[in-house]
Amino acid sequence: MSNAYVVGKDAVTIKMTRVKCKNENKELQILLEQNYDLLPSEQIKPNDPCRWFLIRREMPVQDPSSGDNRWSIDFFFVEQRGIPTFVECKRFQDTRRSDSPHLLYGRGPL
Repeated sequence: MSNAYVVGKDAVTIKMTRVKCKNENKELQILLEQNYDLLPSEQIKPNDPCRWFLIRREMPVQDPSSGDNRWSIDFFFVEQRGIPTFVECKRFQDTRRSDSPHLLYGRGPL
């Protein structure tokens, strides 16, 4: 993963320190819910960056075998063209899951 920098006074750059997430909801999900611009809009469509609209947090996902709400997706967004986008936040060293936030952006039926 690349380094991230903050541009301070007099255009001086300061390298940000990487920290390990202890509370996924508090440190990742609430931050993302309040700052959609953290999603990589320019990487998805550079000439027309995505503008996000949050449909739901913790959207239930049914188990196809039982019909029970077995899982949930952290965020369900749509962007200005109506394309659904699912975001799952993950802690770096969570042994149950892989590392870093994931974004699934796609076209086609749900």
